[in-house]
Amino acid sequence: MNLDLLDSMYRRLVKEATGKAVALEKRIEIGKQLTVIRRVKRKLKQEGMSYIFKEG
Repeated sequence: MNLDLLDSMYRRLVKEATGKAVALEKRIEIGKQLTVIRRVKRKLKQEGMSYIFKEG
């Protein structure tokens, strides 16, 4: 898993959350997932450890 993958996951969830037909419960769940992704990205950037998660 790398930062590009986290970015794409984040964008997909934001797009899903902004849909008009999304129920409140689903928006809350998406919000939790976005928070986790933000924390992981921040931690990776702070520690400079993203090279460990790169695929290949």
